[in-house]
Amino acid sequence: MLGIGCYTAFAALMDVDCQQAMQGDGDMITEGIQEVIHAAARGEKITAICLNNAAFGETGGHMTATSVIGQRTKSTLEGRSPERHGYPIRLPEMLVGFEGVAYLARGTVHTPAGVKKTKKLLRAALETQRRGLGFSLVEVVTMCPTGWFVTPGDGPKFQQENLLPVFPVGELKRPRDLTV
Repeated sequence: MLGIGCYTAFAALMDVDCQQAMQGDGDMITEGIQEVIHAAARGEKITAICLNNAAFGETGGHMTATSVIGQRTKSTLEGRSPERHGYPIRLPEMLVGFEGVAYLARGTVHTPAGVKKTKKLLRAALETQRRGLGFSLVEVVTMCPTGWFVTPGDGPKFQQENLLPVFPVGELKRPRDLTV
């Protein structure tokens, strides 16, 4: 499973031996959530990576299922409203109770420390896959300043203040004997 959105070219840039599934939040959560839910329920021995920038960046910056309350997008100029649009979907939190899921985490790349921690989360997810322990998912909160109506320099601050309170980073589920 590889989405066709913003991150298509990213696959060629990753330095890993095997890549199973990487999609943007629009591909994986807004449009393709049923596939990831059923893969998790079956305990597929794959690692899914969701790059969440809370906007459909490749197709113009409109709202996705992860756009946060009040967030302006090209399709929600007044901001996302829970009454009209619902609340953001937090996929790792949704999957935490699935028996087939072995590893769930969320990282960020808006600071050097966030990048370092996210690399560790990705290593743990891939080790879970290598051991055949079940489904693993890492959601990485990324940036799309133009889709957020902020300058690129304000992107990290926007992410810190608006996205990370809704999408907190860290591990949500981890095999007991996993040491990475």
